[in-house]
Amino acid sequence: MKLREIISFIFIDTYKSGDNLLKDVNLKPRFEGKNNLQKDETQRREYLSKRCENEFFHVLFSDYNRLTEIRDLKHDDLYLITEISNNFEEFKNNILNRGIKEDSYLAFLNNIKPVLSKLENIRNCIAHNRMLDTNDLENYEKYFEEINKQIKEFLDNLTKV
Repeated sequence: MKLREIISFIFIDTYKSGDNLLKDVNLKPRFEGKNNLQKDETQRREYLSKRCENEFFHVLFSDYNRLTEIRDLKHDDLYLITEISNNFEEFKNNILNRGIKEDSYLAFLNNIKPVLSKLENIRNCIAHNRMLDTNDLENYEKYFEEINKQIKEFLDNLTKV
């Protein structure tokens, strides 16, 4: 939960909004059985708002490693960027400056990737009632300590600013 809170903070601070936080990221939240929420932004906002949630409540744990991957622009994106841009400089800026740009945010997201991969293996074994790999069994506490260390360092650095 702490991890989701920090990631939400990073994206809300970047986009200055709680809406459509994953618009520039190459992944989609999974709304099980609710395909209309993938397509209809108004329904998605209403659904999430009623539940006091954001998209990160519906991102698979395995997808957290992809939060720094910027999606390719489509024609419709370019039309929208053209509409909201007042001049060529704004247009260029709106195309080039997508996704997370703050160095401390990028560092955090990149630093947690190796640990998340290890934790994902443990999470999957537990979720599917399988036996843990010997290495994971011996090191799972270390993995949790590492992710908690990354979280603490991130939060400590925020309070210094």
